[in-house]
Order: sequence, then structure tokens, then C-alpha cells
Amino acid sequence: MKGRRDFNEVTEWAGWRQRRIGGGKEEEQVMKRKVMINRFLALVGYNEEVELSPLLMDHTNIELYDGYMLKTFEQGTVRAAYCSINNFINYLLYSKLISEAVHKMTKMTIKPIISN
Repeated sequence: MKGRRDFNEVTEWAGWRQRRIGGGKEEEQVMKRKVMINRFLALVGYNEEVELSPLLMDHTNIELYDGYMLKTFEQGTVRAAYCSINNFINYLLYSKLISEAVHKMTKMTIKPIISN
């Protein structure tokens, strides 16, 4: 991101994504996804001194992000962003950075937004 470093979790996600079988993406594609995820984390109020789980459980935070995305970007960009975030949420569970309950609740909150 310009003028700001990536959140540690996003940097770890990008490395994990590149190491996965079939996960090798072009650097430019990974950078775009990192920007989307960093923007999501910033808009839900995350910083590295706070725990991520309560922020993901708060529907208001995700609705704020959704409103921002819908007002700012075309529908295809919004869908691509949510697909990246969906993958990032899976990574958080895989890395044990969030619990299964938080994962499930976040997925339930994001799923209706993605399907619109």
C-alpha cells in the first residue's frame, strides 16, 4: 500500500497464498489482493494492537466496509474484494488466528453481501 506498510497478517497471507499448490499468482495480482484486504482491515477498525476476532464479529464494521465499497467501486471490483477477503478469513482459521465460531459468524455475515 502506498504510504503504509501491510498488516503483518496480510503479509503472512500473501506468502501462504504463494506457497499453496496452484496458489502461485502473478505478483501484481497478489499486490491487488493485499490492498483489498488491508483496506478491509483498516475499515473494520483493526490495528495490530487489538484482537481481530471481536472486530470480525461486529456486523456494523462489515456493513461499514460494504457501504464504502458499494459507493466507491464497480460491482465486479466489490465482488473481487469480497472473494479475497473470504480467502483471507479462511487463512485466519487455518493459521489459528481466529476460532471456528468467529470464522463461521464472519462467513455468515459476508455471504449475503457476496451473493448480491
